[in-house]
Amino acid sequence: MVRLMFFYNQLAIQYLQRDSNVHENIHQTRLCFKRMRSFLRLGRTGLGEQLYHEYNAFYRDQSRSLSQLRDLTAIAETLQGFIKTRRTNSSKSFLNHFKNSLVLQRRQQLDMIILSNIKASVIEALQARSEEILKWEYAADADAVFSSGAKRIYERGKRLFLLTQSGTDDHNMHEWRKQVKYFWYHLVVLTPIWPEMMVLWAKEVQNLSQLLGKHHDMVLLESSIQSLNPEPKDKHIVSNLKASIRLRKKRLEKASLVLGSKIYAEETTSLGKRLKAYWK
Repeated sequence: MVRLMFFYNQLAIQYLQRDSNVHENIHQTRLCFKRMRSFLRLGRTGLGEQLYHEYNAFYRDQSRSLSQLRDLTAIAETLQGFIKTRRTNSSKSFLNHFKNSLVLQRRQQLDMIILSNIKASVIEALQARSEEILKWEYAADADAVFSSGAKRIYERGKRLFLLTQSGTDDHNMHEWRKQVKYFWYHLVVLTPIWPEMMVLWAKEVQNLSQLLGKHHDMVLLESSIQSLNPEPKDKHIVSNLKASIRLRKKRLEKASLVLGSKIYAEETTSLGKRLKAYWK
């Protein structure tokens, strides 16, 4: 696990050092941060609370400094999917204009990141952590530490699933999504303990993560629409777009809950015991 943390810390640095295709490289950098935060949660028991909280906050803050650029990209890409389904040229023209404004905001955000040396600051911060990570040691056996970490995240995900099942809410869906993604990363890391079982399990959790990710993109787009101030003749376009987004969200919520009911059918204590048994 220490080597994985070091690897992704270095990989994040490499992505940020690239000058071409900046949007994609920043996206990949943030994925590195998410993986490292999931690894911290997996090894939390063995690392100790102080080190866990220190590094979790560190990678969270580095990710936040780059988050707006990725959000604008996700909104523009999601909007493009709706533009393709519009039936009139006037609707397509209006929404294309909106998309172009998002792309312009993204370009301005990128310029700000470059001019304010945010990338350079993140790189410097990551480099300072590299040697520290290699000195980490776990205070207990791997099977106990990692089974405990995965069980904790599964339990949080199940709690949020049950909360969402009782009434869907955008905030709860987003929080559930984060726990599902952490659990997916955990299963991928733990694949060697029983590949035939873990690969299939991880794939289904990944499918759930993708459904929830699409839902989050819809929420971001829905929120960005609030900034629009259409002319009276264009108000129906915005109204129709909002209705389409609500419909798409409902479909994603339904699919997520169906799959979630299968993934979270197991009791938390049973899952912990099962993972420990796989190590033998």
